[in-house]
Amino acid sequence: MLFTSLSFGGLLAVTVVAVKLAPARARRWILLLASWVFYAGWEPKWLLLLWISTAVDYAAGRLLEREQRAPWRKALLFGSLGVNLGILFFYKYWDFALALVGLHDWGEVAARQSFHVYGDIPPGLSFYTFQTLSYTIDVYRRKHPAVKSPVDFALYVAFFPQLIAGPILRASEFFPQLAAPPPPSAARTWAAIELFAVGLFKKVVVADNLGLLVDPIYADTSASSGIALALGALLFWGQVYADFSGYSTMARGLGKLFGVDLPRNFDFPLLATGPLEYRRSWHMTMSAWFRDYVFHPLGGMRAGPWRVALNIMIVWTLFGVWHGAGFTFAAWGLYNGVIQAATREWYRRFGAPPDFFGKPVAGWALNIGLMLPSAVVFRSASLAQAGVAYERILTFAGGASLPWAGVIALVGLGAVHLWAKLRYDEDRLAHLGWPARIALLTGLTWLVVLFGAQTRPFVYFQF
Repeated sequence: MLFTSLSFGGLLAVTVVAVKLAPARARRWILLLASWVFYAGWEPKWLLLLWISTAVDYAAGRLLEREQRAPWRKALLFGSLGVNLGILFFYKYWDFALALVGLHDWGEVAARQSFHVYGDIPPGLSFYTFQTLSYTIDVYRRKHPAVKSPVDFALYVAFFPQLIAGPILRASEFFPQLAAPPPPSAARTWAAIELFAVGLFKKVVVADNLGLLVDPIYADTSASSGIALALGALLFWGQVYADFSGYSTMARGLGKLFGVDLPRNFDFPLLATGPLEYRRSWHMTMSAWFRDYVFHPLGGMRAGPWRVALNIMIVWTLFGVWHGAGFTFAAWGLYNGVIQAATREWYRRFGAPPDFFGKPVAGWALNIGLMLPSAVVFRSASLAQAGVAYERILTFAGGASLPWAGVIALVGLGAVHLWAKLRYDEDRLAHLGWPARIALLTGLTWLVVLFGAQTRPFVYFQF
């Protein structure tokens, strides 16, 4: 059930009215049932997996809080990890693993891939799995008390605004808001509507139209010029940003509508002036998850330089294959791990580059150059296809003629992104005067109506 579908609009309208009219004690039940209906709208059978994760981690949390013996607490933790990661592995990696060892036909696996992810994957499986794991680990570490209400915990797992693609919520962010929600107000409702409208614009006007330019370029890399492939990779980078951040912004608007403030997931990453800044500004809740639950337990930055570099490489490889089973994802992770480790080592040895005129622009251009190979392999359906794309880009195959529609789109995307960073902040919409807010909402509505492309599934729904 897409946020842009009529069926979701109907579910949202019914849920808003029911929550408003129901007594306070019934509102959590209404939100939970709406969340389950929303998830069943994709495929009812996947609800069972959601319920299994919910039941396992609710029980694990309650038992961990009561248990004092260290061996038993570890057993409970590993039991939770085993069930959740086992489900994730089976649905996301099993067919690929069988094909890798020769027990499954590569052709059959590839024929069922969506974009370039193998198999039939429950929507949002990675996101809600990581969210429930963070809860269990935090209870094990005694950083958060176990949740007593099964309804509250089930709502934490299934809260529909961010169920499919995040932002990934921590228990410490969600339950205090659930216990003491802000009083409903016209200002909060307006802010929710504005956030949803901004996210909708990013998705259907920006991302989906960019996809119309990118798809033909990468449909047959051997027939596209090197310049077109490079431009297509940059456009795809912008497409994924607008698509994913559009979802996150819509999710924040929907959460605000029901009294939950969701964290921001992006901070203008396309304007980052270096790899470290880029990493901190892209998919921030996932980055924080890997930092707290993988990087720090491995030793983080506390070890020697070689161990730190190894830790970074491990995290990035896992981050790559988190997206799905495929060599392209592993290569994407390894490449970005090398960039991140090398950048940190440079700063450790030589410090930050000295200030000079144009330093931000130079840093931005360098970051674009470093991210271009990353975007190519992420968009490619296989390493062989990525290899063809790299060869044609490096040899300027196909001549030097520019696909002007793509150039105009790329310049327009950069200009809007720069204006947004300098002049606009979605968290401060409420500080605009009413004429400006009405003009913004009206303008976004007309842009969606006039220029919205045919609705596509969100890119990160498959991850």
